Amino acid sequence: MEETDFILSKTTFMIKTFMRPHILERLLISIEKLYGKEAEKVKIIIADDSKEQTDIWQKYPMQIDYHFLPYDIGISAGRNFMLDKIKTPYFILLDDDFVFTKETKIEALVSHLIDNSNLDIVGGLVYNMQPKPSDLIRKERGEEKGMRCFIVDGDTIYVEKKVTELIGSLQIGHMIPNFFSARSNSVRKNRWRDELKKWGEHRIFFIDCMKKGLRVALDPAVSIINAQDLSVKNRSKNLEIRKKYKRLSEEMVLNEYALRILPNKKKALGKRGWWSNPFCSSEIR
Repeated sequence: MEETDFILSKTTFMIKTFMRPHILERLLISIEKLYGKEAEKVKIIIADDSKEQTDIWQKYPMQIDYHFLPYDIGISAGRNFMLDKIKTPYFILLDDDFVFTKETKIEALVSHLIDNSNLDIVGGLVYNMQPKPSDLIRKERGEEKGMRCFIVDGDTIYVEKKVTELIGSLQIGHMIPNFFSARSNSVRKNRWRDELKKWGEHRIFFIDCMKKGLRVALDPAVSIINAQDLSVKNRSKNLEIRKKYKRLSEEMVLNEYALRILPNKKKALGKRGWWSNPFCSSEIR
């Protein structure tokens, strides 16, 4: 209990939300349920750039610092805003459609940072699940998202599901899902890119981490559920928006690092017709 209190005193949960208060509330309910009487010790900062303001957060016992931002400033700008506001040495990055379970061991993630001074970011697994109308989430686990490694060869870069090394039970690599603990000061030196409002911010964030020497790890014993929102409307419009920001992020990587992003090894082989000595890069030269 003392260790949990200590870690919670040093950690802020960081949540960016947009136009879905019912989804945000589901996350807050799961946090309160997991921590029980200790929930009042949990520090949370929320950045909301929705059109309409909400007060759903006021009924929860957690220490919630809620900020209403200008409409649709985007996920990256919202995260950077919170990064500037938090005062704790560590933070936990959360998407608003996450759901905590008994395997969501925040204390374990932060403890890894405390015990390993050479690590900057430590995350857990994310299981994608689609809610059924009758249930909060499906009981069985869905698609797993975990550690990924950037493979660099010549002027191309792609991602594979592998690790560069192991430190005990920790997997070391380059890119993990949007569920992680981090040193606040380390990420302040490697901020999200405000131009990427809707999509494409994730991969380039971790490419930047690799460039700047931030060390990324994953603990497979820790996990969270991504209970995807099925009520999203205008999916075709959203797809076009995603494509727009995907192209923008790829242009950034090409312009700044002279690397063409390919989605996977199969695409890379098809593009080049051969593959010579691909490797997990510790940095981009």
